Amino acid sequence: MVVLDNVHMSYPTRQGIKHVFRGLSAVFPARRRIGILGRNGAGKSTLLSLVCGALEPDFGRIIRPAGSVSWPIGLVGITQPRLTAVDNIRFVSRIYGVDWRDVFEYVADFSELGRDLWNPVSTYSSGMRSRFNVGVALAIQFDWYLMDEALSAGDPRFRERTRQALAARIGQVSLLMVSHVPKNIRQYCDTAALLMDGRLYFFDDVEDGIKAYNEMV
Repeated sequence: MVVLDNVHMSYPTRQGIKHVFRGLSAVFPARRRIGILGRNGAGKSTLLSLVCGALEPDFGRIIRPAGSVSWPIGLVGITQPRLTAVDNIRFVSRIYGVDWRDVFEYVADFSELGRDLWNPVSTYSSGMRSRFNVGVALAIQFDWYLMDEALSAGDPRFRERTRQALAARIGQVSLLMVSHVPKNIRQYCDTAALLMDGRLYFFDDVEDGIKAYNEMV
């Protein structure tokens, strides 16, 4: 499981300090598919960055599982734009100790980018970049998958391929997904939470969480 214990997180802005979380505590149990709904600016991406360790809180602690946790899977990913997709695959594979050839084979099939895999990622359209980033993440076996609006990007065929790939992992891994699209949470998650004013409100029934979100927006 993932535990957030009295987490405080803030950013400096021109208007002063923006407090995203003030004493946020939560427990995300393993082997669950948890969907977090929140409006833009609610702190969803910040929450995932804290969970994966890309950000450290100002105060408080985050207890992560002994198994591996993915980076937030979405349009950005962890790729270096100036490198080719192939070079990015080699780099990420070294970090996670996996054979880059296995990752390349999966990404080539999943993304269907063909010869573009030998081009710099900076030359990709947003749809191509999303296909590549999601492909790289799914090519590596994590215990926890963190997803940040990834399923809202791309054409319907790509979204269906992503759905099928995730469905194959469900039951074997844990999923923490943030989105402002209720249908994504309904389709993939078995429990829901609402992120509002720096607090998480949990709902055992996904539909109850979606109803509370719809009333808020």
